[in-house]
Amino acid sequence: MKATAAVSILTIYLVVYTALFQTGTSLTILSYLFLIAPFLTFWMVYIVLKDGQYKYPDLGKDEEWGYQDKEKDQLGVF
Repeated sequence: MKATAAVSILTIYLVVYTALFQTGTSLTILSYLFLIAPFLTFWMVYIVLKDGQYKYPDLGKDEEWGYQDKEKDQLGVF
């Protein structure tokens, strides 16, 4: 939920920024919004990467790849 909220907040922020840019809002306001955007983007990436919501199975000694949605017997030959 935390990662989803971070992505949603940044998406809404960027849509609002784009809409304000298209309407001809003051360049001062757009400049501040533009300068804040990279920090919000790094914040979102950090939240998404550090999100511990998903638990992935541990790999065995002879396994190179792990898949959460498929069992080992269902993979077959590539």
